[in-house]
Amino acid sequence: MPRDTSITKEDRLWRLSRTATIAGVAIVLLVSLVILKPAAPDKITLLTGPEGTGYHELGKRYAVYLRDLGLEAEVQVTDGGFDNVKRLAAGAARSSAGCKRLIRASFEHDLETQLALERESFAECTLTLDFEEGITAFTEKRTPRFGKA
Repeated sequence: MPRDTSITKEDRLWRLSRTATIAGVAIVLLVSLVILKPAAPDKITLLTGPEGTGYHELGKRYAVYLRDLGLEAEVQVTDGGFDNVKRLAAGAARSSAGCKRLIRASFEHDLETQLALERESFAECTLTLDFEEGITAFTEKRTPRFGKA
């Protein structure tokens, strides 16, 4: 099937920022609520993008959910997807590369296939030293020192 070339650059950038934002929120929530539930911090900061956007509203809803679980949740407004992407890119290189691959792949797959790829990629990241460093830093409430792959 030929690839649809009618998608504009802005549409692709929107999908990129949307996927990166959702991935970032999902990873933070997964780590804090599932893997480290006993050692979860008292406060979680959600980067949502500009006030009044759908992601900002979603972040506010997540904050309510997290507060219902007994966690303090702060919704922090950013300049949007690219600001969030820059913040994510400052993290572990291998997981950032995996996110880029997944974002590119999202243009070629249906949702079920894409979610399977994302589960596989996340599982691979859990085997890295950067993942271990991220978990350790999280439990010690310090900034992680990535770069060990």
